[in-house]
Amino acid sequence: MKTSQKAISVIYLDKQRLDYYGGNISDKIIHLDFPPNIIKNQEIVKKDELKILIKAFIDFYKILPAKAVIILSKNICFEKVITTNPDNPISIEVQKFVDTVPFENICYKLFDLEAKAKKIVAVNKDLIEGIKAAFEKHKFLIETVVPEFTIGKEVSLKNTFDQETARLTLERHDNLKANNLLDQQTVLPLQNDVKSPNDEKSGNRSSLIFLVPVFLVLLTILFFLYQKNLSQSSSTLKRLILSPTPILITPTISAGNKISLEKLASPSAFFLAEKNIRLKIVNGSGIKGYEEKLKNRLINLGIKNIDTEENNNINTSQTLILVSDSLSPSIGENIIREINQFFQNISIQETTRPDFDITIIIGKAI
Repeated sequence: MKTSQKAISVIYLDKQRLDYYGGNISDKIIHLDFPPNIIKNQEIVKKDELKILIKAFIDFYKILPAKAVIILSKNICFEKVITTNPDNPISIEVQKFVDTVPFENICYKLFDLEAKAKKIVAVNKDLIEGIKAAFEKHKFLIETVVPEFTIGKEVSLKNTFDQETARLTLERHDNLKANNLLDQQTVLPLQNDVKSPNDEKSGNRSSLIFLVPVFLVLLTILFFLYQKNLSQSSSTLKRLILSPTPILITPTISAGNKISLEKLASPSAFFLAEKNIRLKIVNGSGIKGYEEKLKNRLINLGIKNIDTEENNNINTSQTLILVSDSLSPSIGENIIREINQFFQNISIQETTRPDFDITIIIGKAI
């Protein structure tokens, strides 16, 4: 599937979510929330899971590849207005500001304001490149990344993404390229940061002397935690063996115990009162008929309104559970607790999609 040369879309990136509009998605803005185990404090925690999440997002909404511009919310940008004068070189002010940005790799750009003032904007380069790479893997073309204030004053005052902002971005797409953060190189260290070889050797010796006791302390703590975890695991295993009743597993993003569909515990009375829940199962596992087996087990739990679909184009190991934001949190948690028993590795995502209360997209690792 080739990228359309005409279709242009907008990706609005905020702290823990992105919004998408444009291309074949022109009737509404769609959203993708980032779980904290994937992106936290503007740092990508798990790159592979981010790619899986974005692929599931693209597949779920059937988004066609397009040229895209990434708009950065001011919530993820570090900004400062700098006034230039002969006694205060702008390069020094830029370096001082950059040193305060708490990321290992950053990209930044200076923007002209009125008179002699300039605004410097910096952002986590790894975050931008991670999002960009995840979309470009699916034939999207992202050439422009800009802070939201560059769209216009009417946008910067709102600090939110709506269809009006999206429309203005698409109209001014060509003009935004001049403000592209991707054109800015990362910062080089100041000259006075360069150390002589003798200073480096001396520093290495001092560091080594300091690090030896620290290493021993950490090793002791690690051994203590290992013993404690071993003891807790043994205790948990005994409870699982001796317990006369099924133990429900709390939903988790990480791998858990796989439970056979044929050996699921008896139906929960909770579900018998929730027959109106709308649920869809999309089987991307490659195992023919697995969605029907899961459907039958959920019917036994009292959920009757279930649609199924087999989709061999989903190529992810992780199972994604999409929960409608209109569903009661307590109901969602109880259903997910049951569903979680079927899979080794799941990710839970809230969505505004109204078609179903819960959609289960089954990945390869089941």
